[in-house]
Amino acid sequence: ALREAKTRHKRRMAEETVRTDRIKLRSLTAQLQTVEEKQRREFAVELHDSLSQVLAFAKIELGTLQQKVPSELSESVRHVRDLIDQVIAKTRKLTFDMSPATLYSLGLEPALEELVELYNEEKIFNCKFERTEQEKPLTDRVKILLYRSARELLVNIAKHAKAKNVILSSKISGDSIELSVTDDGVGFEPSLLEDRQNTQNSFGLFSIRQRLNHLGGNIDIISQPSHGTTVTLRAPLRRKIMQKEFGQ
Repeated sequence: ALREAKTRHKRRMAEETVRTDRIKLRSLTAQLQTVEEKQRREFAVELHDSLSQVLAFAKIELGTLQQKVPSELSESVRHVRDLIDQVIAKTRKLTFDMSPATLYSLGLEPALEELVELYNEEKIFNCKFERTEQEKPLTDRVKILLYRSARELLVNIAKHAKAKNVILSSKISGDSIELSVTDDGVGFEPSLLEDRQNTQNSFGLFSIRQRLNHLGGNIDIISQPSHGTTVTLRAPLRRKIMQKEFGQ
């Protein structure tokens, strides 16, 4: 009996150690994500406030120069202005990809609308955003994670799905927000993901799942070969997180 009691005690101690380590890991993960996002934001602001403005000024100056140079040089100046236009566009896209200002100033759904518009402008596939009018209070960590995850899913669709139509939707379900991405592409067998952890697509989904789990969320994948894919991300609303943290 004494030996069994000691064994149970050791088991409880081991389980408590595992729980403590998981809490520490979640805390460390959250801190790393916060630092990473802060660095992204700072770099994006620097790109916008310095490089983009310099390029815009250079374009204006070249426009003035184009009116003064001999006609045989005008075409060359125009060509340089066109190149600067391309660099400005790429810089804006890079800034948006790194840290969209809309996400911080207006929130998740306006940022997702902007993301959908970008894909439609590039004509990669026809993309539509649907949302309910319910208020969706989110912490910054959840907001950033959902945006990054949605963007990653759209990138995967563009690379692998051969889809013509994509629907991104947002709604409330209980104490959670549900963000779904549905495409009409080639689809796949979800069970194969467990056997393909070394591939880029499955690793991306695995990474999203891990990050959601750290915040108390989850991911569902519904897919079938030749019948498209629906990926649903669930994350707790701010009030649910506050209740959990303060034991209410």
